[in-house]
Amino acid sequence: MFFRPVLTLLFVVLVSIVTSNLLLAQDSVPKLPDVVRNSPSTTSVPVTDQDAAQRQQAIAAARIRQQEILRDSAALAQLSADLKEQVLKANGQMLSVDAIKKAEQIEKLAKGLKGKMRLAY
Repeated sequence: MFFRPVLTLLFVVLVSIVTSNLLLAQDSVPKLPDVVRNSPSTTSVPVTDQDAAQRQQAIAAARIRQQEILRDSAALAQLSADLKEQVLKANGQMLSVDAIKKAEQIEKLAKGLKGKMRLAY
């Protein structure tokens, strides 16, 4: 007589554990996004190796950075030549405000160029 309520309780606990595990297992099934699930064909999705894609992005970024370095170097050389001309024209007298502004531009451009060069290596 004593075993009958215990067996019933044990059976209820066992059934509840099994059903809870089944319900939890259903939630852990991965679901595709709606765009992929509703697409007409999932076999034509282009698959690229992630390393290859990152390598191509790095190469493209390096090319862009190299072009920026060349452009900034040319601008720096031009500004330096202009500043040199203004200093020679001043002939030891007081420099113009434009010369000081060019010197500030040179400084700013040189710092930016230095940062881009550091990123390249």
